[in-house]
Amino acid sequence: EQRDRLKLPSAAVSMARPILDAPLDPAKYFVGPYDVIAVSIWAAEPLYLSLTVSPEGKLVIPTVAEVHVADLTLAEARKKIIAEIRKKYLSGDATVTLMQPREIYVNVTGHVKQPGRYQVSASDRIEKAILEASKEEMPKAVASQTEQQRIEQLETERRLKRASKRNIVVKHRDGTVDRVDLQKFYATRDHRLNPYLKEGDEVFVPLADNPKRVIG
Repeated sequence: EQRDRLKLPSAAVSMARPILDAPLDPAKYFVGPYDVIAVSIWAAEPLYLSLTVSPEGKLVIPTVAEVHVADLTLAEARKKIIAEIRKKYLSGDATVTLMQPREIYVNVTGHVKQPGRYQVSASDRIEKAILEASKEEMPKAVASQTEQQRIEQLETERRLKRASKRNIVVKHRDGTVDRVDLQKFYATRDHRLNPYLKEGDEVFVPLADNPKRVIG
């Protein structure tokens, strides 16, 4: 019974973990508030710390320093944290690992079934937000629909069939804009074509261009 009780917290934590389709890329993942980061200092007396990035974007490392890590890639944040640790611990080594990605809000607009604001993990990619906004709503009973509602529903269905998987526009908080080609991602499985989401991203799904005479 004691062994079973000890397993319960581990099971509860695993249920909350996001589902990944590939290992997280430290060079592409951007750190932000409420990411949980493990810091291990392998000195004469090893020290393990599980730390949460503050709302101001800082990681407070006891006995070391307060390190600003928000908006850095995980690879950049790791390098900066280890540099600060080495100023205090001249011998030994240090490791920095992301243990739990934070939850973020993004907006999805354009030609999706349910435009709006969605809560996702910072380890989720553009495709995930679009899939969430493309889920079917609970259908209304046909008998309860007015003629106008039926016309609007048919028009919406026709429009959504023309939603593009290419040239998707992603606007970031800092004013930069990315264009995402999911069709190419599906063909190549190159995750650089399906980047991670960041807080405040605005994802716009356009209509597909008219069919053109092309050879693929």
